[in-house]
Amino acid sequence: MFRRLFGRRPRITADSIEQALAEGRELLSAGQTMEAEAHLRKTVEAAAAQHGEDHPIYAHSLSRMASLLGSMGDFPRAAEFLRRASEVPSLDDESEKDRLSYLLSLGHVLAELDRLDESEFVLREGLNARLDFYGENHPGYAFGLSGLAETLLKQDRTSAAAAAIDEAVAINWEAGQEEVASDLALRAFIVKADRGFTAPALENWNDAPKTLQQAIVLEVINRADAAPAEIAQAVLLELRSRLQQTPDVEVPDLLNANIAIANAAQQTEDFDVRIEAAEMASRLAGGLDNLSVKINIAEGVAHAYSQAGREAEAEQSYLRAMKLAAADVTGELRVGVLRNFAIWSDEQQLSDRAEELHLEAVRLAEQTNNRELIGRCCVARGIFLQHAGRLDEARPLLERSLDLLPPSHEDAASAMSHYEAMKGGGECGCDEDPLTTFGQVITRQVHSMIGDDILESVVFERGEDGLRPNVLLKVDDPTDEQMEQIHTAISQALAMIRYP
Repeated sequence: MFRRLFGRRPRITADSIEQALAEGRELLSAGQTMEAEAHLRKTVEAAAAQHGEDHPIYAHSLSRMASLLGSMGDFPRAAEFLRRASEVPSLDDESEKDRLSYLLSLGHVLAELDRLDESEFVLREGLNARLDFYGENHPGYAFGLSGLAETLLKQDRTSAAAAAIDEAVAINWEAGQEEVASDLALRAFIVKADRGFTAPALENWNDAPKTLQQAIVLEVINRADAAPAEIAQAVLLELRSRLQQTPDVEVPDLLNANIAIANAAQQTEDFDVRIEAAEMASRLAGGLDNLSVKINIAEGVAHAYSQAGREAEAEQSYLRAMKLAAADVTGELRVGVLRNFAIWSDEQQLSDRAEELHLEAVRLAEQTNNRELIGRCCVARGIFLQHAGRLDEARPLLERSLDLLPPSHEDAASAMSHYEAMKGGGECGCDEDPLTTFGQVITRQVHSMIGDDILESVVFERGEDGLRPNVLLKVDDPTDEQMEQIHTAISQALAMIRYP
């Protein structure tokens, strides 16, 4: 009997689902949001058709769809896919481990959405299941404790969070789990929140081997960006102190800690701490063979002095950055310094020098053939000219920047806010946050495509990879078809951001 060779759908396996996710991420990185979702959705549908909706393979496909949606910033739908995945019954130990992971991920996503009560409920459900499955001294149980501690911290229940994370640290430390680095970092933030900024929070530091210390540094720095700035600064200052007392400390660890302190102190407006950290980072970077790092830090020092109102020292730091950038063979680093120095000079009302620097930045950027760099320089010069009332000169520069920069680029939002103000007869778009204008323009375009019955607005926020859209709806429980319609319209609206 001949087997049918044509028209057979490939068998859906865990590996094929991962491959589909990787392909979806490639589409997403290319700006093809809806294509990415549609590509993975076909795999989910195939998994349901081949295995049934009560099979672990289907649950795995749902979890990977949630991962893609999370990358898109669509956390509400990511939560629903994770919830569905966690409701698929497990067939064996491996699928039960997966189910527990889905519950943990769901708890994290709900916390990201500030649905903290739901997050706690899900995480406690998962923790109880982990206790039954792993036992109370197993790292698998500790992972659930860490997740719960995160949500308790967000609820400002710091004492309960401290109890949970202390138990997780004890289990993972004893087991030698690498995740203990993340636990210790989280514990540091919890301790500062619970016992005060001066309370010791990294007491295990001296007992940790060097590899663990380095992992703790990375975990603390990664957490600092999302933490309240005052707590982040307190944790980072203790981290730096412990690094300084470590005999064989690595320069990059101390350098990165100081950069993180400077960033946190910028938010707290603790000028002295910021300048001290920036200058220390500059001295540490001096011995590195990395021109880009040296230049970025020199500019960071300039920003720190400028924030403190010490403009003469800021100017000297910019001149030092310019001197360093003269050694850049590509020209790209020099362009960046020219642009930033021009913006600072304009802020100091040194208009003639600012214009010269802007012109030179655009001229050199053109030589690099770097579309992003050219676009950013065009935005900066265009805004400078618009502020000066030279609208006819500013318009083509802003138009060109919008043609060169992807819609998700933050400088594109600045260009759009100024361009919209210019179209309305105004000379400046600085009164509003550029992201507000950007969201308003996209919302209007989406409403013109699909009406305003479903979508309230599109709000953009800054993410690691650029601007991330958050969709605010008028309906509580949108269908998949409605969400697809909205996301298709948003993708089309973003693609249309080009001015003739």
